[in-house]
Amino acid sequence: MLGYFFPPLGGGGVQRTTKFVKYLPGEMWRPVVVAAKPNPRNSIEQGLDSTLMPDIAGAAEIIRTRSFEWPGLYALLHRLHLRKLLFEAERMVPFLHMDYKIGWYFPALKAARGALRRHRIDLLYTTSPPYSAHFIGQRIKRVTALPWVADFRDPWTQGTAYRPVSRLHRMLDRRLETAILREADAVVANTDANRSALLKDCGLPDAKVHVIPNGFDPADFPPETANDHGEGFVVACMGKFYRMPDVAAFFNAFRRLASVRPGARLAIHGPLPRAVHRAMAEILPTDLWHWTQRVDHSAAVRIMRSAAVLLANVPGERSGHWVPGKLYEYVAAARPILFIGPEDGEAAKIIASTRTGTVVPNEADRIFERLLSLHSAWSVGFPDWRPDRGAIAAFDRRRQTAQLASIFDSLPGTTGGSRVHSPGPIE
Repeated sequence: MLGYFFPPLGGGGVQRTTKFVKYLPGEMWRPVVVAAKPNPRNSIEQGLDSTLMPDIAGAAEIIRTRSFEWPGLYALLHRLHLRKLLFEAERMVPFLHMDYKIGWYFPALKAARGALRRHRIDLLYTTSPPYSAHFIGQRIKRVTALPWVADFRDPWTQGTAYRPVSRLHRMLDRRLETAILREADAVVANTDANRSALLKDCGLPDAKVHVIPNGFDPADFPPETANDHGEGFVVACMGKFYRMPDVAAFFNAFRRLASVRPGARLAIHGPLPRAVHRAMAEILPTDLWHWTQRVDHSAAVRIMRSAAVLLANVPGERSGHWVPGKLYEYVAAARPILFIGPEDGEAAKIIASTRTGTVVPNEADRIFERLLSLHSAWSVGFPDWRPDRGAIAAFDRRRQTAQLASIFDSLPGTTGGSRVHSPGPIE
């Protein structure tokens, strides 16, 4: 398993791989993991989270390697609030942008060679972002002919956030992406919409592309951690609150709510774009909101389970394919969700199918109406809120790991317990 983000690094990008590693041994697959060591850069970007370490005890071996990405310079620029200068410089040079983490490529490739010598490896699994993981898998695949599964936790060139700086960058990215998609034996997308985009844009066989959404680990949400939200009407957002076209809409709506329902509070635990933080600080009195950069996963679960309402959003109406990873844990947290984004998007479908909340566009008046309705329901104990437990179970990490294992088992050379190892040095 090649994935840059892995405990003790924290953040949303760590969860998927961590939980696969936790549950794959139960499906008769024992992972050998190559990941990045924490450094001053990725520790600032992702945070550190030791609470996830017990989940990875079942791995055969975890190899953490260096990544050359100017961590000292990044840390200095971060302290000076100038790290955007480094981002912009990296964007101009192909393969230096943070979505590639190309400085991890050679150390991770060397570590993978060593793992192939020490273990009887039957299959390769790579996960992105960053895309360097797929480049390593491609290199190993070409030499060893091992079956290869490429997992796209988020879309690459099909994503609405993808904005290359030039046509040259776009051309290079599309060629690299197409080669990965065609050479991998199986491809995993995280939503139906992203799978459809891959099939349409890259001409892949229908049977090659699978969907495994993100999810939640039921072990993280035992019934005894639930709280009857005795802290008052707290609207909590875990992880990033994205900048929307009307950056002030939600905060104006929340201020209106607080003026008619005293005691309402907003808590955001995660990174905030500068414009979002500025709007919140200018619009909301300081006694109405609380913000922390990030918390570890166990603390995040406690906060989710004690909030009155859980808040999530996407940047705009063109983000219909986008499902924030935290949404899957929200549906497990037994708290109503307020989601700001496209009412016909993938996230809206999940909320509707699980009956776990409400979706509203980024319009201040409509957000206020929903907040007011949620407050009224909260004041009488949400009597009409009945989540669909069966639909929620579809996002159980154990079930998703079984699905991944079935993909592994379906590939040539891995079925029926007689897996075939293709040895050979990786030059």
